Amino acid sequence: MLFIGKFKFLANDYPAKIKVNVPKVGVVAFDNVECAFLAIFAPEAARTIASMAPADARAYVAEHGREVPVEALDTYMNALVRQKFADPELAAQLMAVTADIHMDGPRPDAHFGRVKGNGEDVLGAQLTHLRDELLRAA
Repeated sequence: MLFIGKFKFLANDYPAKIKVNVPKVGVVAFDNVECAFLAIFAPEAARTIASMAPADARAYVAEHGREVPVEALDTYMNALVRQKFADPELAAQLMAVTADIHMDGPRPDAHFGRVKGNGEDVLGAQLTHLRDELLRAA
């Protein structure tokens, strides 16, 4: 599914208050998961990244970022997604999704999403797992 229209709230660039305790920087507030996630690649610039639009943050990290082990990325993304959907309104929207959740986004990412239906779809799996947890707890 594309994270647009009624599913836009699933996208990482959707507005959500996220706080991250960045090593050697301290707590940084982000306006969306996308920028908070990108900060893992350039933690010394986390405050700068927090003030950027997601597209600008992606460009900054492409130029200045460093490699991060994929296992760390998965854990970090999961923590950010859980923080985002701790918001009761966003949690209610997530619980209302009855379709399978798969990230088929505009930017190719065969790890967190799918490209032409193929990929690991880690983000889709994390969202589905969280939705199911929230439904069981409701």
